[in-house]
Amino acid sequence: MRIKSPFRYPGSKNRLSINKIILSYFPENITEYREPFAGSGGIYFSQNKYKKRWINDINEDLMSVYNELLSNTKQFINQCRSIPTIIESKDKEKTQNIIEKKFYELLESENSALRYFFLNRTCFSGRVRKKLTYFSYAEGWNITRNNGHLERIAEYMKDTIITNTDYNVLLENLGDNVFLYLDPVYYSDTQRRNSSKLYDFSFTEQDHLSLYNNLKKCKHKWCMSYDGHDFIRDLYKDFNIYNEKWTYNFSTENRKKGDEIIITNY
Repeated sequence: MRIKSPFRYPGSKNRLSINKIILSYFPENITEYREPFAGSGGIYFSQNKYKKRWINDINEDLMSVYNELLSNTKQFINQCRSIPTIIESKDKEKTQNIIEKKFYELLESENSALRYFFLNRTCFSGRVRKKLTYFSYAEGWNITRNNGHLERIAEYMKDTIITNTDYNVLLENLGDNVFLYLDPVYYSDTQRRNSSKLYDFSFTEQDHLSLYNNLKKCKHKWCMSYDGHDFIRDLYKDFNIYNEKWTYNFSTENRKKGDEIIITNY
């Protein structure tokens, strides 16, 4: 059962065409599924439910939305729906102004889940970054009136473990027939200027090296999507590397087909 992620996210794997490519590399008969870099959950939401599921991300505000949808479903969705949407408005210009005003109010809000979700749905390319978040897409908030989509998201997430910790915890934690899918920050983002980075939690070159060393020690099967930079290809040359291409949704990617690779240890 595939459910579209509720998040807009740079580098997201939400598109069905990308889902199919990545899932084609997954092994069969998985008992426990883990995602150390959940992000938008594009791959997590695209699969049938496994017996055990564990998603994680270092972004506390992002994971607070997952937690609210799972554990405080009705109240959180009602809170979201208290904010008007373009789709239900007879005066779209007036509603757009209301949504924009709410955007700048929530920039300073202490309600991390509502703040992050609203900004993510209505900011430029889903890039929620401290001091670098700009309003641009009021229509993105229409998701809250999208035929029970948020309720289906919450139902799908039942029994999922949600954490906000170091990714290595998921690699090291023991389990039976565990499989991990990893979608780390790409090396190309490491090379961007700070003002151009897509995420607040980008990787340094040392972070890429640390991930490699941790994956070498990992006892579970894993599959990882990465950009096909020479640095990454050389680093993982002793693993299985498969060349792929796909197109992202967001303008930050200029809708060009990226030089992507899939890496596996099986």
